[in-house]
Amino acid sequence: MARRFGGVSTDNIDTGYTLNFTQSSWLIWVLRRGPGPNGFGRPFTKVTNDGTFDYSTNTSSGNNYTFTRTFSTTTGQWIFTTAPPVDTLWHSWIITYDSSSVSNAPVMYYDGISKSVTISVAPVGTASNNIGNIRIGNKDTNNDVWDGDLAHFAHWRDRLLTAQEAFQLGALRRSPLDFSNKLVMYNPIAGSQRKNEPDLVYHVRTPTGNIAAIVTGTVGSLDPKIRPFISWRKRVAGFNVVRNPFFPNTSFQRTYRVVAY
Repeated sequence: MARRFGGVSTDNIDTGYTLNFTQSSWLIWVLRRGPGPNGFGRPFTKVTNDGTFDYSTNTSSGNNYTFTRTFSTTTGQWIFTTAPPVDTLWHSWIITYDSSSVSNAPVMYYDGISKSVTISVAPVGTASNNIGNIRIGNKDTNNDVWDGDLAHFAHWRDRLLTAQEAFQLGALRRSPLDFSNKLVMYNPIAGSQRKNEPDLVYHVRTPTGNIAAIVTGTVGSLDPKIRPFISWRKRVAGFNVVRNPFFPNTSFQRTYRVVAY
């Protein structure tokens, strides 16, 4: 199942994951039921307990998606000029960003298709890094809860997903596990509808093990159907089935891929 947010203002998932990277790509599946408090519902954000953030995503009061990245002098903010519909349907949202230069702008893909980006505030200085945790569905002060459902949150480090990869993830509904290179966090927030997929909302899978997530509120809901993790490559004498290399010692080991020698 996915998780529904917005029943109360404190609904959130604290992933416990703190690391920052110069280049990052993020994926989250969103189902929007309303604007959220003051029109600022947040699918995910990275903040400290005092409210200082490294990056944040939200639906602005102008009914667009925005991405914010903290810099030492002036925080940068960009607007993705695609209004997120309140249509109770699942949509994929992918962002890639390189914070090494203030001249760089994030790239946003909505349902696998690149959308135009408008700069709202130009960043100045160098990208900031704090030890705050990544949170799903809210910020640490619990005043920007997402009004709707969220699922399949993934984060890649030191890697910018290509337009083709974004299309396969967002439009063709490929699993993030099919793109395991530099995938450092994956929280499906799903499970009960699939025989071999546990409910992972309480644990975030990383290459070095599980991180216990703290779930506050939220209720289960139907998740978006994405393709099972599988990759086909030809072998001289047939096929060889192996376990998922990204999560070799977890419950995902029953999800297989086919590889070549």
